[in-house]
Amino acid sequence: MKNKQIIFGLSIFLFLFLIPLINAQEESGLLFRELEEADLQVPCIFNGSTCDGDYICNITTSYPNTILLINNQVMTNQSSFYNYTIPANSLNASGTYSNIVVCNDGTFAGIDRFTFEVSPTGFILSTSQGIIYFLILILSLGLFGLSLIGAIKIPWANPRDDERIIGVNMLKYGKLSLWFVSYIFLVWMAWLTWNISFGFLNFDVASKFFEVIFKILLALTFPVFTIFFVALVVNFLTDKKLKKALERGLVVKF
Repeated sequence: MKNKQIIFGLSIFLFLFLIPLINAQEESGLLFRELEEADLQVPCIFNGSTCDGDYICNITTSYPNTILLINNQVMTNQSSFYNYTIPANSLNASGTYSNIVVCNDGTFAGIDRFTFEVSPTGFILSTSQGIIYFLILILSLGLFGLSLIGAIKIPWANPRDDERIIGVNMLKYGKLSLWFVSYIFLVWMAWLTWNISFGFLNFDVASKFFEVIFKILLALTFPVFTIFFVALVVNFLTDKKLKKALERGLVVKF
């Protein structure tokens, strides 16, 4: 019962933690990928018509932390719109970039404000997608919890009568397997949370933390598998000898 309460509590925590971030990211207009070139195209309209060639448009763009990225730079007139290309190395931070475009021909002037988003993947998670990822994470957490509980609950020792061993406990192999499966689920969940926080939530602190956790767990996968395999073989050979000894009627106490 206590284990179920822990799993339920973790599920509620993840729900309360992820859903507001997912909803906050759903609405977006212009969207570009981090460290990729971005071509900003802004129409210039005066009295319902496209601005003529006499209009000059200047753009000012700020990073999400309000530091200037572009300071009053001239945009290129493309007849139906004005554009300015931001080089890839300048878009090195995820978040919302604010922009001000001022157009004038010496007599008339106008101003336009807009924003664009930059994310590590070039797209932002919608609510429906977020729910799917959330359900996958909850399902993985549930399976991890079940395999871990099974690994803890399944008995390891061989059945005894007083101080003698009277049989071979084959469930120990299931116990070993569940320990390994639990570890695999742990690696999977670390990878999943890392990718969600990095690719969709723009949560740098969390993404770096889960990236470190994932890489550590991934690096330990082979040693863990080696320990699992050796334990499996050693116990199989030991139980094989034990079974033969019991079949011959020998008293085994170890």
